[in-house]
This record gives sequence, C-alpha cells and structure tokens, in this order.
Amino acid sequence: FQKVYTSALRGKNHMSLGKWLIDHERFRRFNNAFTYQWLKLGEISNNLPDEGKFRDYYRKNYADLQQKEAEMFMMNMFRKNRPITDLVNADYTFVDKDLKDFYGIHSEASFGTGEFALLKTGSSGRGGVLSMGAFLTATGNGVDPLPLRRAAWISENILDSPLPSPPDVDVTEFEQTMSGKTLRERLDVHALNPACHSCHKRLDSLAILMDKFDSIGAYNNHYNSEKVKINDKSLSDVEDLKKYLGEYQKPMARAFTRKLISFMMGREVGVKDEAVLDAILKATEADGYRVGDLYSQVIKHYLF
Repeated sequence: FQKVYTSALRGKNHMSLGKWLIDHERFRRFNNAFTYQWLKLGEISNNLPDEGKFRDYYRKNYADLQQKEAEMFMMNMFRKNRPITDLVNADYTFVDKDLKDFYGIHSEASFGTGEFALLKTGSSGRGGVLSMGAFLTATGNGVDPLPLRRAAWISENILDSPLPSPPDVDVTEFEQTMSGKTLRERLDVHALNPACHSCHKRLDSLAILMDKFDSIGAYNNHYNSEKVKINDKSLSDVEDLKKYLGEYQKPMARAFTRKLISFMMGREVGVKDEAVLDAILKATEADGYRVGDLYSQVIKHYLF
C-alpha cells in the first residue's frame, strides 16, 4: 500500500490508487460494511420477520442470501465502475437458485442453492436496490412492510432530499384505520394533520408505489395498483418509479457520495464538505457519475 500510495502521490494520480484499493482482495470488507450501513440492514435484526407468517424466510435462509445479493451487487458497482443510475434501474442482479425462484426470474441458467450468478432480471423487474429483498426487509417491522420508511430512504439516498426530524404526532388514528382501507386512504387521513402534511406531500406517492412488496421482499398480496403523480408525471408501478428516479443522476450521485464520505471519514458530512462534493460531481459528470470514479475522487480530496 505504501508503495502504491507514494507513487500515486508523486504522480498526482488518485485514480490509480482508487482502482488499486477497489481491486484489492480486502476491499470486500469495505464494500460489505458500507452496504450494510448504507442500506440499514441492521434494522432486520431489530425487526425480524415473523416466524409464523414467513416460514420460508427461515427455512430457505433468505436473510443471508438477500444480504449476499446486495453485497455482490455493490461490489460489482465499484469494480465494474458502473454508472450511478444502476442503483435504481439496473437490468441485472446476483442470485442463487432459491432467490431466482423467489423473485420469479426466468432464466435457463442452471445453478444450485448458494451458487450465485449475475442474471438479467427481465420482466421480473428485480434490478437495482429498491426491489432487493434485503432493502425491503430492512424497511419492514417483521410483520408488515413500512412503505413510508422506504419512501424516506429514497428521498434521502436517491433524491438527496433528507427529511426533517418527524414531529411528535399521535399516529393512533392512522394505525387503527388499517383494516379495510387502502394505503392511499390511510395516508390521506394522516396527512390532514398540519404537522405531517409537508412530509406526506413528498413521501406518499413514493410510499404507495413501494407498497408493492411485503416485509421480506415478495409481492404484497394486499397491494392496490394505483396511479400517482410526482412532479406532474403519472406513475403506476415500481418500474415507472425506477425510470423516473433514473432521471435524477446528479442528486443520486451527490447523495451516494455523501454517504461514502461519511462512512470513510467516520463522521457526518457538514457544510465544509459541500464545496468538495461540488468538485467531485463536476469531475465525474461527463462519464455518468460512475461509482468507482466517485470513490476515487473521495480518495483524492480526503487522502491526498
């Protein structure tokens, strides 16, 4: 490392150091830890899926399989230097036989349980992090999906628009109106509270679409396909949402880079980092904000 670092420092070649680090066999430790924190996978152990309702989750060990899928996907993003938009609209993922069947991915490829391979997702629409089982399980409470939590994560980590701290609001009425009402109807009731309206205005459409998945990433049997409008665009499915979010390259790159800096430096990103973020985005814009390049730019600005 010292030899490579010294050479990169003398030649002012941060890209060579970044690539060397990404290609190193121990980069997996960085990748897996970052993925775990970024997708908040620790929430799964805090809200384990109900053993009675989701027996296959334990019988087929979906927890480990889904986490490995997320880790392999992100490792590919770094090592293949994929564009940032793959986070939402990739047409591929990494699965073994059980996950392939779970997601309903049709492929003639033959491999067994625990044997992971990159597959095109086809009509299953399972490409990108938003339809990954690990992310969807982390945004549930073990029994029910929490689409508002999913929407809040998208707002912060894809659209670079974190929400303010939620107000101290009684949600009893929202919880008690669950039976017999659609998510949209329940959200409309909750949004009547002035303290909640501003956030609901930003989240509800995202939440209605993300309610397509249940607490372990399968399809939600109670999902009602409804058209929603986001910035005057009519969307009716998660696939529409992915295409819509794919248009927000720069906010997505900024949000992702913000998380990279925070993880790598062990602190929150503050005002003093904003100028650096601007410089990183400017340097990577022409090539579509590729993930490996974003990482190398963080190396340049914080380790050189």
